[in-house]
Amino acid sequence: MKKSISMLVFFAFVSTGIPAQQKDEDAVAAVTESLRKGLMGKDKALLDQISSSALSYGHSSGLVEDKNTFINAVLTGPVSFAAIDVSGQTVQIQNDIAVVRHVWNAKLIDNGNPRDLKLHVLLIWKKEKKEWKLIARQGFKL
Repeated sequence: MKKSISMLVFFAFVSTGIPAQQKDEDAVAAVTESLRKGLMGKDKALLDQISSSALSYGHSSGLVEDKNTFINAVLTGPVSFAAIDVSGQTVQIQNDIAVVRHVWNAKLIDNGNPRDLKLHVLLIWKKEKKEWKLIARQGFKL
């Protein structure tokens, strides 16, 4: 009987954790999609909202930008995105930190010239006041 109660308590604990974990994974996937849309639409308000003030945004070229430089580059830089397709995305949550990995296939205009870009991207999100904020991003060419 004692073993049955222990098992019941264990399964109750595990089953209540799974929906919360899934809810966080879904929220991180949604904010990751918001990042994609913000980049494509050059949406300053959205990019500001989802980026942490401590953002470290690393490009595949080796360039690393802080939040303000990143947003300014998206808005005024020589690159604009015609399409960004994401594949193979994984989301791992550990407390208030989320690690997202995916492959980025982008069609962009770079200084007026069309170009394709394929990257593996690592995103680190941190939950700040119940909202997921991007604190780090690093891409590297495939």
